[in-house]
Amino acid sequence: MKTKRIGILLSALLLAAIAIVPCVSAYQASSYGAIYTGGLDSRITAQTAESKLSSMGYSGTYHWNDAANSALRRMPSDQAFFFVGHGGPGFINYEQSGVTTSLTANNPGLARISSLNPNDLKDMALAVFMGCDTSDYDSTNGNLLSTSTSMGVDTAMGFADDITSPQVGYWSGRFWYYLDNGYSVSQATSSADTDNIANFGYWSQGGMNSHYIQGNSNIIIDPARAGVV
Repeated sequence: MKTKRIGILLSALLLAAIAIVPCVSAYQASSYGAIYTGGLDSRITAQTAESKLSSMGYSGTYHWNDAANSALRRMPSDQAFFFVGHGGPGFINYEQSGVTTSLTANNPGLARISSLNPNDLKDMALAVFMGCDTSDYDSTNGNLLSTSTSMGVDTAMGFADDITSPQVGYWSGRFWYYLDNGYSVSQATSSADTDNIANFGYWSQGGMNSHYIQGNSNIIIDPARAGVV
């Protein structure tokens, strides 16, 4: 009888492990960079983020020659979203073969996050819009952070000022490094700020300290996790 009970217990544990593993590995993350016509190349920064997201346990995918509509279609399947490139109040710009398309918060004439169904983004734990002025509001385009969180995203981050290279790449690398080491989003941003100052100086932060977080700034996404309603 004892041997039989042990066998049943081991079988139950094995089934539980099988059930857990696909759940974790199924967590999706998209990272977007681009080569822009004006010369900006954000691909390495996006690749670094994708590498860290994969290290956390996400099924990370890196995209560099993409369009706004394609990114929008992926968003309901993403548990983490990272964009680095050109942006502005209420929008981010993708570039595909020299053609620029914009993903907006709420512009009815363009691809817009608000066109998704309510709670389509409820499984997204973190969305980072790393572009100039991406935390700001625009009367036509709306606000990326408030629109994202209203659609279910746990935590959304943007930047209130212009951000510049090489600080963007350095700060982003440190931010994802700290997230990969179990820091919360607020702790990771603060630590990345400290490193950025140490590396470039207080007066040369490249706008990276203008980050603004909406939602749960204390969220920890390592190990890989999905959002909650």
